[in-house]
Amino acid sequence: MTREDFERRITDLLPDVSDQAMKSWLEYAKSLDRDGTETESEIFDRSYVELALIKRHQGVETAAALFNYGEKFVFNYFELRGAAEFLKEGWPLERISDHAVENGCDPTLEAMEESHAALEEFQSGKWDTRENKRKFSSDLSQGIRQFYALEQGLGGQDGTFSEWIRAAYEINEDFDQSFAEVVSGLCGAFHDTDAQYGRDISRQLYNTLAVVLPAEIRSAAQYLSLGGSLDHVPALALVGFLMEPQDHDSMLRAVKHMNDGGDAENAYYAAQGKAFKGHSPQHQQTM
Repeated sequence: MTREDFERRITDLLPDVSDQAMKSWLEYAKSLDRDGTETESEIFDRSYVELALIKRHQGVETAAALFNYGEKFVFNYFELRGAAEFLKEGWPLERISDHAVENGCDPTLEAMEESHAALEEFQSGKWDTRENKRKFSSDLSQGIRQFYALEQGLGGQDGTFSEWIRAAYEINEDFDQSFAEVVSGLCGAFHDTDAQYGRDISRQLYNTLAVVLPAEIRSAAQYLSLGGSLDHVPALALVGFLMEPQDHDSMLRAVKHMNDGGDAENAYYAAQGKAFKGHSPQHQQTM
């Protein structure tokens, strides 16, 4: 994972993460990458997995204490499980770090095997899928509250939030993302369109579910703001036109093309001022 992913995941995993400890962990990974020991991404993957397993077995307080001790001393990722056992036995962290320097903090064979299997699961993507499924119930409750608040804020049609909950589930039924991330992305798109294009347009898109992806919502709002018809939006989404952002002039050309009776398949060519697919420039000019 990247540095940014590591920071985000650790912050989600552990409460009250110390800024100084985070800086120390990032520098630890950078220094090992620099001297060729391991890549940053591998260190971030392994460290995250170890801390997640410690949280699972010894509790969040133990995992957080080991991470935040990075203000003074950063444990090697392969010593974290052993250090966690010492901490649960009552050893102070200073004594554990001294022991790690002098003798190491080797985990048990069972812990090593579990860590190896967990790392494979994480790097294959199965870890995130399992975690996203596990969190679905709590994410669903929060998602309902978010969509209901959005509906009230937009003055949307009563009960439409339930349709958006279903849509959010359907576009992520393989659980590649957490349900909470999907809901936040959709609500964020509506807040953006409300601020940029106005309440009427954002409410119209909310009430009709004409498009159900964040990128499409933003593009559809731009399209409508320039005089486009809502009736065109599903067809434009179907051909993928609304997934790519367009500048003002390009979108205006697409609006004119559709309002003049053009088809959605050629909207991209019209937006770019190019000859339509299957037509010559001369034919385009006579249309």
